[in-house]
Amino acid sequence: MKRVREALAQLAGQAYPDLSVVSDEHVWLAGDFTPPAVFVYAGVTGEAPGTLTTQRVRYEAAVVLHFGKDEHGARQPLSAEPLSALLRQERFQYPAVVEGERILLAIDEERYSIRPGDRQDRLEITFPLEVAVKRPAVSGDRIDKFELEWGGAHT
Repeated sequence: MKRVREALAQLAGQAYPDLSVVSDEHVWLAGDFTPPAVFVYAGVTGEAPGTLTTQRVRYEAAVVLHFGKDEHGARQPLSAEPLSALLRQERFQYPAVVEGERILLAIDEERYSIRPGDRQDRLEITFPLEVAVKRPAVSGDRIDKFELEWGGAHT
C-alpha cells in the first residue's frame, strides 16, 4: 500500500508541480501542512483474479486538493483539470517507478469522481484502481514422477 501511495504522490506531483504533496495520513488528519497542498490516499478493497506470477490488488484512492488563501483571506480554488488531463493523456494507466520497481496504476475511468469537500476548502477526486503485484516465487519440491494405477496394474 505504501508503494501505491508513493505512485499516487508522483502522479499528483506531476499534475500539480507547484504544490506540496502529503501522503502521510497522520500528517493530513492532524492538519500539519500548509495549503495549498495535495493529499493522496489509497486503501485496499480487495483482490482480482491474476496469473501464476502476479496478483491484482484493488484500491480505493483519493486525491484531495486543499485550497490556499490570498492576501485578503479569500480562498483560491484549485482545478481538477490538470490531473484529469494527465490521466486522459495516459489513458488512465499511470506508470510510476517506486523503490526502483515499475508500478502501473490502472484507474477505473468510469468511476472517476470529482466533488467539492464538506467544508468548501477542498476538492476531492476519488477513483478505484488496480495494481498488478508480482507474487513471490514459491520454492519447494517439484513433482516430476507420478504413479498411476490402472485396472489393478501399477505403473
